[in-house]
Amino acid sequence: MAFEDGTLPREVIIFGQRFSVRAEDPGLWAADGMGRASARAGSILISSRCGKDAALSTLLHECIHAALDITGQHKDGNEPLVGTLEAFMFSFIRDNGILVKRIAEME
Repeated sequence: MAFEDGTLPREVIIFGQRFSVRAEDPGLWAADGMGRASARAGSILISSRCGKDAALSTLLHECIHAALDITGQHKDGNEPLVGTLEAFMFSFIRDNGILVKRIAEME
């Protein structure tokens, strides 16, 4: 799993709220996705079956779900929107490293 090699962080901050990030055997929820986010619990679960790229993509996907939940925008049926935002953000971050680095360095 991607935690052991440092691919994934142990926590992320979304709109000021800390979320623990952990791998879990998905068991029953595997049929319905590769991750879970709970703003109420402050946790993001990533399937322990994910490889590195899938784990990163899934983490970003679950962060979007959490952000929508925190802001009251999360609704049943918004999976296509979350998937679109995930694909956009993943490619934007990958393809615009200089900009992402400058934003990360801002105080």
